[in-house]
Amino acid sequence: MPRYFLEISFKGTRFNGWQIQTNATGVQQIINQALTTLTGKEVTTLGCCRTDTGVHALQYFLHFDSDETFSDRQLFVFNLNGILPEDIAVYDVYTVDKNSNARFDACKRTYRYYGYQNKNPFLKNYAGAFFFDLDVEKINECCLSLLKFADFSSFAKRTADQDNFICDIYSADWKYSNGLHCFEISANRFLRGMVRAITGTLIRAGKGLISVEEFCQIIRKKDRRLAGAAVQPQGLYLMKIEYPFLKVERKAYFPFEIIMT
Repeated sequence: MPRYFLEISFKGTRFNGWQIQTNATGVQQIINQALTTLTGKEVTTLGCCRTDTGVHALQYFLHFDSDETFSDRQLFVFNLNGILPEDIAVYDVYTVDKNSNARFDACKRTYRYYGYQNKNPFLKNYAGAFFFDLDVEKINECCLSLLKFADFSSFAKRTADQDNFICDIYSADWKYSNGLHCFEISANRFLRGMVRAITGTLIRAGKGLISVEEFCQIIRKKDRRLAGAAVQPQGLYLMKIEYPFLKVERKAYFPFEIIMT
């Protein structure tokens, strides 16, 4: 049976993350239902990662198996978008090797966290609120120190099935422009709650509550209780997923990129 990768984006405001849940609505549930409706056969998907409630994705990949050939990719995308709600968009479908896996074959993931410094009623569901000045230079010193570590237990939600806290962080950077803060981080993988916890801890450094060395000590001690509180989920965006066998440029339009230039 052929395997397909589906490239989508979604606004996470009304969803309880990606994963199917028994008592809440996840994006996966909506996608499964739409694909089942379109193909006439039950379809089950596997996503590239989990997302928390309220978190958004500008580029997200999932895979599914189907007997359909989808020879007209544009028609498939058009029809599937017609079934899906407005806060989920499909961009393309790709035929891949039957052993390809949207979750385990991803080699690089990039997240951004956006926060606004001045009260703005239009950004409530799309960014976190930082109503204070931050030392961006000091924050970026902490960002550079992240690249020296591999075990990020201090920033992880502890779950019964979580026993590997090793991540390779490729880059981390904090920018501020036109009243908007942006923290971008790329790695091979992320732990549950990791990006929001790192962001919250970087904010503590930016407010002068901890030094760069104390930030490093938090990582070394591998104790989540020492790190900062997780920031609000609505400011977090999964920006890009990369695979060694699939070269795709992100297609979603994102107004924050214009604001910050």
